[in-house]
Parts: sequence; structure tokens; C-alpha cells
Amino acid sequence: MKTAMPTLPLYKEVNDDKTLLKSLPQNGNAGLWYDKFCSSWENAKFQKFRKEEWIKTVTNRHCGNSDELKQQRDRRWEMVAKLEGQNLCLKTDSPFVTGLGREHPVENGFLWHHTLGVPYLPGSSVKGMVRAWIEQWADEKNKEEKEEIDRIFGPKQPTEQPQVGAVVFLDAIPLDKVRLKADIMTPHYGEYYQNKERPKSPGDWISPVPIPFLAVKEDTTFHFAIVPRRQSCLETPAGSGESRGGHRSDCEIVIGWLKDALEWIGAGAKTAVGYGRMSCDEAAQKRCEDEWREQKQKAKDAKKRDAELAKASPIEREILNLLAERKDKSTEDYIVVISEVQKDRWEGKDKVEVAKWLEREMKEKGKWKPTSNKPNKDKAHKRTLLVLKWLQGE
Repeated sequence: MKTAMPTLPLYKEVNDDKTLLKSLPQNGNAGLWYDKFCSSWENAKFQKFRKEEWIKTVTNRHCGNSDELKQQRDRRWEMVAKLEGQNLCLKTDSPFVTGLGREHPVENGFLWHHTLGVPYLPGSSVKGMVRAWIEQWADEKNKEEKEEIDRIFGPKQPTEQPQVGAVVFLDAIPLDKVRLKADIMTPHYGEYYQNKERPKSPGDWISPVPIPFLAVKEDTTFHFAIVPRRQSCLETPAGSGESRGGHRSDCEIVIGWLKDALEWIGAGAKTAVGYGRMSCDEAAQKRCEDEWREQKQKAKDAKKRDAELAKASPIEREILNLLAERKDKSTEDYIVVISEVQKDRWEGKDKVEVAKWLEREMKEKGKWKPTSNKPNKDKAHKRTLLVLKWLQGE
């Protein structure tokens, strides 16, 4: 009697098709794959494997989905703007490592965003890094400076009246898909440090053991954000010692500290050897700001259009829909409609109603010119004469 092969502690699809374990699926979540789907299973038991080979299963392609990351960034940018906070785009100048101390079969872990499948830096880590930086440069003897740090970040030691910090640090998330790489650390005296009795002295005769780990490549841009805990002086309790403008001004101070901290000490793991250094990505900052403003304007235009549609007649609704759906937005609205009338899109009373709309639109734009000194060359005059004919039912 044949015994059934034991199933792996994974999804049914994986048990049915073992080839899924050999490489990361094209649209798969790299974080879930890297942490949970180690491909060295045999008879439901985990076998030894080459760590570097497993790391390379997520370094041979970009991680993350561009559309999902853009949606995340747009939502965060809008939220930070409404809360009167500060957005900042910073690019890695050296490799970046996050979550190195987490447990993993390759010995060195990695921190992945649960839903986006990309590396990120938690807001708590960003806060700790900035506080460590400013405390290094603060004058410990200056009581006012120490009180200011405690007010912005929250006191380290328990106080009679528990107090939170004046600003909130959001997670740092990549702007776009991320490229990873396999890196190597080489402890030279591992045998000496691992042996508690330490019978041997550390020396050149101890063989170094290379340990691979996963890192984010250089030139990866992350979105950092800081928001005030209170947005206006109306929300600031009397006698709290907080600034008149609420905590908004604190964000402007802290964002400067954040820039300096990332430039000089870096974020994540292995900062002592130069990892995690970042600098401002002004091009990305401007692009994100422009895209956000454009998206905000589109939403405003759509709201205005909905209001106009609610009041408009059937013909006016048709005109507004025509203008909203056209691909070329550079041409003036009245020129587009005139072109459609010339194609006999409307007839009879409908044509007269369209002409009335054109008259209002052209007057509003300053293009209504019944008379002209140069009638043969004046395009605005020629268009006005056309509309006047249509108004008369011709």
C-alpha cells in the first residue's frame, strides 16, 4: 500500500504544483516569498540550502508594483497636506538594510511592507534615528534645549503627567519598484566569539565565514513624511507650553533634522560602516508635488463639472461630456465645439442652443468679436460670425 506524500505547510496551489517553489512568481509579493516560501522542502522537512541562492531569488527583478506604490504615495501626500505636515523624498547614496535582526533561515532577516512587498523603514525607527542625531548635537547643559527635544519627541523618562511628542513620524516607503542586491559580511573571529569558554585567542589563523544578506541598492528614493499632532492653536491646550501655531512649525524644524541625520549617520542597519546614507532627491520631490497638484486640480475640475452637469440642459450636458472625454486638452473648448457643429453634429433647435453656449463661452474668454479692423485675418471675428449665423438658425 502506497503512503500519500505529506503536504507542505503552504497553500494548496503550491502543494499541487511544486514548480511554484523554484522562483518568485511574476506578480508575487516579494516579502511573503522571501520570508515564508524557502524552496528547500523535502517530505515536509526543511533541508539545508545555499543562502546566497535564496537571496538571489528576489534580486533578479524589481520588487513591488508601480501602480500600488503610486496610489500609496498619492494617499499619503494628500493626508500629509491636509494635516499641514511635511513631505520629503530622499535617495539612498549607499546600500540600505532594514530589519537585519529579524529571524530568517539565512540568519539575517529583512523588513518587508506587509501589503506592498517592498522594504520600508518604520516610523518608530525614523523617530529614534532623528532623536539620536539631535541629542548628539544638543547641549546637555542647556536645560531649555533639552526641554524642547522632550516636547517634540516626548520625554524618555516617565513623568507625573504622561506626554506624547509634538510630531508623528510616518513609515518611509519607496516611491517606485525597488532593486535589491545580495551583499556579504565577513566576521573574522566568529569562532572566538561563539565559544563562551573562549579557549583560543582571536587571531589570523581563525577562518572567516562569509555571511550573505539582502540590501537595497543605491539610488532608491524613499518617501518620508512628518505630521503635527495638532494642526492649529485652537487645538492647543492652554498652559501646555506649545507654540501658538500648534505643532506645524515643529514639523519644519524636524524635517531639517531628518535631512541632516540621514546624510550624516544614515538609517537602518550597518550605519557604522556607511550603510543607509541618504540625500534629498529634488527631482523626485518636484515630480511628486506636481503630480499631486495636478491630481488635486483634476478632482476639483471633476467636482465643478458635476455641479455644472446637475444644472445643465441636455444639450449642455452633451457638450460638457464631449469636452471631458476629448484627448487633446490644449485646444480651447469653444474651438472644439465649433468644429463639431461644422461636422453637423447638431441640427435645428439643438444647433441654436449650442450657439447660445458658444456665445457665452466666447464672451467669457474675450473671444467674441462681431466687428474687426482686419476681418479677413482675424480668426476670432470669423468664428463669431459663424456663431451669429447659427443663432439665427442658419
